[in-house]
Amino acid sequence: MHTHPDKNVPASNVLVKHKGLFDFDGFYRTMRAWFEKYRYEFNEKKIKEKPYGAGSWEIEPKWNAIRKVDEYVQYFIYIEGHLWDAKPIEKVVNGEKRRMFDARMTFNIKGTVTLDYTGIFKGSPFLEFMGMWFRKLRHRELDLQYIEVLEYEVFKLQTEMKRFLDHMTAETAYFYYPKITEGEWIKDIR
Repeated sequence: MHTHPDKNVPASNVLVKHKGLFDFDGFYRTMRAWFEKYRYEFNEKKIKEKPYGAGSWEIEPKWNAIRKVDEYVQYFIYIEGHLWDAKPIEKVVNGEKRRMFDARMTFNIKGTVTLDYTGIFKGSPFLEFMGMWFRKLRHRELDLQYIEVLEYEVFKLQTEMKRFLDHMTAETAYFYYPKITEGEWIKDIR
């Protein structure tokens, strides 16, 4: 269990690696759709591109997503990618031409729970002491109610990335695809 004297609590840090052909635009759309599904505000911080040699590129995308859970807790997911030797290739998929990349890539996904992001316990030394006391008093509840939820959401995002890149088997260890309807699944998350 975590103790929470700090306001930013790291939840998890996972890595996705891939080498081969993939649709980067489709990958990007899949990530955006996942964030919209889980009610995150998605921001593309930057994409750095530079020539890597012999018609290939080095690409470094950086994305982040924020979701305000309630007036005290906010989820933050930071994604830092790195593609090496990315060569654009035109390929016909299902009868239509697509621009794909043949590359080596890694995506590092970091989740952080931000406590008191609205500043309820700011303004005076007494309020800051009360905020620290509140976090210590409720640390087990915060672990179960917020931090574990974000950890599993980061694992779900990793699973979605792997599924898009065809790295998945039929099942995953993180109970991502339940045998219930979508409406029931959303109710269980809340």
